[in-house]
Amino acid sequence: MSADSSCQPIDPQDIAAFHRDGAVLLKNCLDPYWVNILTQGLDFIHDHPDGMSAGVNMPLRIDQFPAKHSPDLQHLLDDSPIAEIVGTVLSAPVRFYMDQMFYKPPGPIFPSAWHQDTSYYNIEGHQVIRAWVCADPAPRDVSIEVVRGSHLWNITYRPPVGMDPAQDPEGAAQLERDFAEGKILIGPEAHEQWTYFDSFLDPSLPPLPNIEANRESFDILGWDYAPGDVLLFHGNILHSARGGAEGHILGELMLLFGPGRMCTTYDAVAKRFRTRLNFTILHPETASICQTLTKFSHWHGSQDWHKAMPSTQTVM
Repeated sequence: MSADSSCQPIDPQDIAAFHRDGAVLLKNCLDPYWVNILTQGLDFIHDHPDGMSAGVNMPLRIDQFPAKHSPDLQHLLDDSPIAEIVGTVLSAPVRFYMDQMFYKPPGPIFPSAWHQDTSYYNIEGHQVIRAWVCADPAPRDVSIEVVRGSHLWNITYRPPVGMDPAQDPEGAAQLERDFAEGKILIGPEAHEQWTYFDSFLDPSLPPLPNIEANRESFDILGWDYAPGDVLLFHGNILHSARGGAEGHILGELMLLFGPGRMCTTYDAVAKRFRTRLNFTILHPETASICQTLTKFSHWHGSQDWHKAMPSTQTVM
């Protein structure tokens, strides 16, 4: 079986739907070769948990940076059409930011709380996209759902997990000192073990609305999706996954992409870091003025996207 790394034409109506609704499901974007590579990579990560694996043998397992340990997943990131699909929808060059594996074993499906992704990361703006691909079919009643259009609400809510700095003031202060000394703070280079619960959140952010208790008040969008589909959703959009139904194995990979250029300052990065999760390796000297993401991350996608010039747009 050979790989097809080309991006199939994307319907302009799907592109318009993404920007209007904040999410779109693109059917049959990945050929069987890439679905097989994804399945092999997720199986390997499932069988080789490490310190970035949370919830092993639990109803929901999340692994951070799985492609670092799986040549198959790295091949998917480097050579599949996923990055080009994202760039086509954005009409701009993109950079890969991070990856995660979500695994739900057979049995009652564990629900995911409503949240926004940008409340966890040190990037923000309107060019942050998650690409979600699965190795197993995900029916509507257990798959991702979003509040349509909530990426346009111009608000960042408090994340549902994480520590208030007041709970561990010395830990928060030590994080500040480590940042000032230029230490690597988050990721496999910094921690043998790490989960979302080990991070500091920003208590000044407003609490999330109780969407689940008031579903009729929100325009909720969801899909049935299958291996080969690519679900794109905006980093600011409110989303969750319902639980309770009996299900089969659900193995899914999430990829986060940002624009080709990021504008930030040392003070802004320091402020955001001490209150929110940060999955990039930041050093003070690389976070001073408008920067391309070269020192934070790297290009992914087809050869054409590797050669593309960085976007002049900024995120902030």
